[in-house]
Amino acid sequence: VATAHPGAVYLASLQFSVGMLTGADMTLSAGNTLERLFLIVMMVVGFLVCSMIVSQILLTMQKLTQDMSEFMEDTRAIREFMVSRGVSMVLQTKVKRYMEYQFKSRKVVHQNH
Repeated sequence: VATAHPGAVYLASLQFSVGMLTGADMTLSAGNTLERLFLIVMMVVGFLVCSMIVSQILLTMQKLTQDMSEFMEDTRAIREFMVSRGVSMVLQTKVKRYMEYQFKSRKVVHQNH
């Protein structure tokens, strides 16, 4: 390493740093500068693609949780309204079933788009 070109030493340290950040296998060793640059670029690209996939999964889960929370809040508000107005249990059950049907059909429509 002491006799290596300073640019090659910096490139090797960049490869090591990127490998540590991305969790890449450090047993890969590049034979020349072009191979080392390709390895660094591919590690960064792999890390970015993986990050985008994970973020999309998290966004989808957050949206589902938010939709369910809004549905539960709407259901609670309607139930309180019907109880305060003395609506019969039969009608309350029908309204609840209708709301559940609407929520499920809305989820199906969102999945198809």
